[in-house]
Amino acid sequence: MGENGQPPEAGRDAVTTVEVAGKATVVVPEGGFIFAADFTRQGSDLLIEGQDGESVLVEGYFAAQFKPLLASPAGAQLTPDLVEALLFQEPGPLQLAQAGPAAAAGAIGQVEQIQGAVQAFRAGGTTASLNQGDPVFQGDVIQTAESSTIGITFVDGTVFSLSPNARMTLDEMVYSAGGSGNSMTMSILTGTFAFITGQVAPTGNMTVNTPVAAIGIRGTTLSGEILSAAGDTRFVLRPDPDGSVGVVALTNAGGQTILDEAFETVTLTSFNDSHPPTSIIPPAVLLADPAYLLTLQILNQSYELFQRRRGGDEGEEGEGGGTDGEDDSGALSPEAIESLEAGSGALPSGVGPVQTQLTTFALPPAQRSTSRTI
Repeated sequence: MGENGQPPEAGRDAVTTVEVAGKATVVVPEGGFIFAADFTRQGSDLLIEGQDGESVLVEGYFAAQFKPLLASPAGAQLTPDLVEALLFQEPGPLQLAQAGPAAAAGAIGQVEQIQGAVQAFRAGGTTASLNQGDPVFQGDVIQTAESSTIGITFVDGTVFSLSPNARMTLDEMVYSAGGSGNSMTMSILTGTFAFITGQVAPTGNMTVNTPVAAIGIRGTTLSGEILSAAGDTRFVLRPDPDGSVGVVALTNAGGQTILDEAFETVTLTSFNDSHPPTSIIPPAVLLADPAYLLTLQILNQSYELFQRRRGGDEGEEGEGGGTDGEDDSGALSPEAIESLEAGSGALPSGVGPVQTQLTTFALPPAQRSTSRTI
């Protein structure tokens, strides 16, 4: 979406035209930009405009009986539902999201921690500038700016954090305390993310969609980075804080890969290609990535605030006001995060019982020959 919810600029680069013509998938030329792009309806056509001036017109997109998938040349995908969620709508004025019972009616979560400018693009064209304590709703598109981060707590207790330059859609949230039909679906298009699951994951169905795979979540803590330039995503399974290792399935049209060893990793570049062999990545390489470290810090701060708000904070404060492993801002220190990575169980106070850890981002692969794809 354009800055402050405004329509994309005129006078950009020459427009490249592609036709739907009954295709199930439309490959967008040089289409790695689509994950951070603006989408505008022009009659029966779809105009896609990238942040660096790229412009592609998909002719007949809205006239098609079945709208096609949009794909980058490498095979990363956007579904028609995601395109609809991202579609530009004529906005009202930029608003400050309002806290309080009236504003929170129908909310599926609230902003727990925020730094910098973060916007929520909403159905009907409303653009909300988010602040701590503001509600978020099903259908929101959350977008962080270059120097912004956000932590969100959902009604089931799931805590989610986003790095700068991230884009996430809140697709679905169905939750009833004690129920068995709960469901939660989010889609991550760009940026780095992390979350600690709440009650939906163990009692229903929680899914996080990426451009290259769907991740079924069952009591998992996950973090990762999606490269919007290509859609490539690296998945790394981390040990639980008690040292045990869970199992994660990554599923797309190319198959399903099971990760079940500490720091086992696989990189997927397409939604359709067969999955490559897995490998092992050293924890020290993970900690060297600044975006990775930042997402864990924001996740920790958000989780701490959530626990205090619900009256569940049992952490003892140390000198300087921070809990163990934190500085005065509440951020995890690199040493505390390293203890998380090592699976030593030496968690800082207030971090709580996190489980299987999954990380995604692009780094040079460590080599290992074994692979389990089913």
